[in-house]
Amino acid sequence: MRKYLLFILLAFHVIVFANNSKDTLFVVESFTFEAKDGLKMEGALTLPKNLTEQTKIAILVAPAFAMDKNYGGMFVSLAERLGKHGIATFRFNNRALTDTAMVAANERVTMYDHADDVHYAISAIMKDKRFAKNPIGLIGHSEGGCCSIIETSRNKDIDFLVTLSTCGIEGADFCYWQNTMRFSYPNDFPTDARNQVVRDIYERTQIVRSQTDIKEIEIALMRQIEESAARAGVRYTEEQVRKFLKEWTVPRTIAFVKYNPDTYLSQITCPVLATHGTSDGMVEWKTHLDGIEKSFFKSGKTNYRIMTFKDTDHSYQYAPTIVPFFIPVNRSKPEFVEENWDKIAGWLINDYK
Repeated sequence: MRKYLLFILLAFHVIVFANNSKDTLFVVESFTFEAKDGLKMEGALTLPKNLTEQTKIAILVAPAFAMDKNYGGMFVSLAERLGKHGIATFRFNNRALTDTAMVAANERVTMYDHADDVHYAISAIMKDKRFAKNPIGLIGHSEGGCCSIIETSRNKDIDFLVTLSTCGIEGADFCYWQNTMRFSYPNDFPTDARNQVVRDIYERTQIVRSQTDIKEIEIALMRQIEESAARAGVRYTEEQVRKFLKEWTVPRTIAFVKYNPDTYLSQITCPVLATHGTSDGMVEWKTHLDGIEKSFFKSGKTNYRIMTFKDTDHSYQYAPTIVPFFIPVNRSKPEFVEENWDKIAGWLINDYK
């Protein structure tokens, strides 16, 4: 028994020594910043051991829904891989998770609120004497990429932007596509019922897209719901009506439907890398990368690169085939394709200037 305990203690000391040895390429430390309303946001800095004034610092930006700094392991994987390449990162628990006054299910935090928090994260890092002269940029995933695009368009202190599987078309068009996508696959919906649902989705996205005031949106949606019920020859219960209204009037949804990436992409002057996995079952890669590239073409931007990753899904895990987002995928553990992180690091180190 004593020998067994001795072995455990010895193994523990070996692990501690390995994690604190000079061969370790990066260290992780906590970092807290204060948002514009005084909310304290907590996160983690991953810093290369050979930190210099030339070391690039990337803030990792997740979507606006309640999510901790590790983002399901994705941001840990990305931060550690970039750290091995000598690139520093910062990831943080976002507002929908941090602010106890928020009701996460109501999705009150919008992409614009989240972009504001990213702005204050940048300011806090720049005020740290260690990083006063370092190049700083953003790496945003999915809706987090939209937040990053918004902030980069208005903040000239940002030196680079990387988007991961980010929306490249108008939010209303994307919401319509995503909500009707399941009808592109074999299903048991009768044709009339399917056409009715598709029409409802289209009309509701257009209402949210065109109306500016929340009351106007609610009135127009109520009228649409009544007309939809009349067409279908049904009567919706009050609970069903409330559900329809809530689905389309939460702040995060309204902000996304109204989002037009072209408005912000055209204002970005720093270098941009736009990436996407070709097995993405949530955001169709070609449509959105084409949308981003078209925006850059119209604005005359040339300092950007488009990069696709084979056999990679929306969460940047290995996926040999496209699986639609509404079909569950069982994984025993995450399989992030770290070679993709290496390619992003290569752009940051060699191509970005």
